[in-house]
Amino acid sequence: MRAFLIVSHGDLAAGMKMSVEMVAGEREEVYSLGLTPAGGPAELEEKLDNLLPELEKYEDIFVFTDLYGGSPGTTVFMRLAMDPRVSIISGVNFPMVLTAVLTPGVDAEFLINEARNGILDLKASLTGMDDEEDE
Repeated sequence: MRAFLIVSHGDLAAGMKMSVEMVAGEREEVYSLGLTPAGGPAELEEKLDNLLPELEKYEDIFVFTDLYGGSPGTTVFMRLAMDPRVSIISGVNFPMVLTAVLTPGVDAEFLINEARNGILDLKASLTGMDDEEDE
């Protein structure tokens, strides 16, 4: 079994989890933790410590962080980097998490490429499609 943990500044992680569940249905294996301005990294580390017993039942754990070098990602990295079950990816986006949740067996490299492919200029893309249809 595989778990997915989204970690972010503020409520981004909770919102991402909610969005995943809107598309994929309620998912017990998807977790979120957010860094609050009042609590800081110490509070986030405490939340993570409280979650770790729940994560023990999983063979693989993907951790998605919002920002490379940010406090949420650094906090998780310092706590989980030595766990061989854990992959930690920064720069989370919705296509990345949704693909991870819905596609068994994908690896970190695949998910990073999925995230990159999910970023495009929608207006330019759709405008280009309209031009091609007119020809």
